[in-house]
Amino acid sequence: MSYNTLSGAIRVTQAQREAITASIGLYVYQTDGTRGYYQFTTENWVLVSGDIVLTTTGTSGASTLVGNTLNIPSYAGGVNIGNSDLSLAGARTLTLNNQNLTFLGSTTSTIFYSNGNVNIGGTSNLGFKLDVNGTTIFRNTLTMLQDKSITSSNGGITITFGSTGLFDGSWSYQLGTTKGVVFSNAYNVLSSPSALVELNSTSRGFLPSRMTTAQINLIVTPAVGLIVYNTTLNTLCIYTGTTTLWRQMTTTAM
Repeated sequence: MSYNTLSGAIRVTQAQREAITASIGLYVYQTDGTRGYYQFTTENWVLVSGDIVLTTTGTSGASTLVGNTLNIPSYAGGVNIGNSDLSLAGARTLTLNNQNLTFLGSTTSTIFYSNGNVNIGGTSNLGFKLDVNGTTIFRNTLTMLQDKSITSSNGGITITFGSTGLFDGSWSYQLGTTKGVVFSNAYNVLSSPSALVELNSTSRGFLPSRMTTAQINLIVTPAVGLIVYNTTLNTLCIYTGTTTLWRQMTTTAM
């Protein structure tokens, strides 16, 4: 037997554990067989935690995780849980029974928590449905079915779109008192302290909506300060909300 100074448990083999005249509450770590931490109750040894044991009992029904035993029923024609290329041969359901399932890699892990949360690259359940520690790439469409937000805990956020990136609907971004939104061809461009929205380019400009006088007059409840380009008059127009409502901006040549 040996003593594990990290866990505080006696390390024993299965044969050594079964040979112990144990008192209630005795706690040991078994190093072979079904490895894990065992505690002696009133009559028996109980596995408290240990390695996951995979079984393939049955040919139908949901997969289950009970104690440290993960059972995934085998599909017809074989006893493996998937094909030779490790793909699943059919639909599988995993029931965690109030326990977490961890896939551990050499440097990172993916954890499926019993409450439905998923952590990728981290180790803590911070209450988010999806917690990704690292760079995330959406190669196709990211859809939000309700009005939701994208937030950043450190006060800054960068959203990069490809050549066909589109927003379908409205977008609201809540900023601090000294932060702004910059649209730029370059990365990491800081906004001017007094600007909420800034366009930063040396080769392109700002293009407002272009419409005729008749179309401008059909705008429903225009906001004071709304700017459009009037193609009938070939000038910028601003809505003032006063008696004249729409006013032309200067047409003086450069």
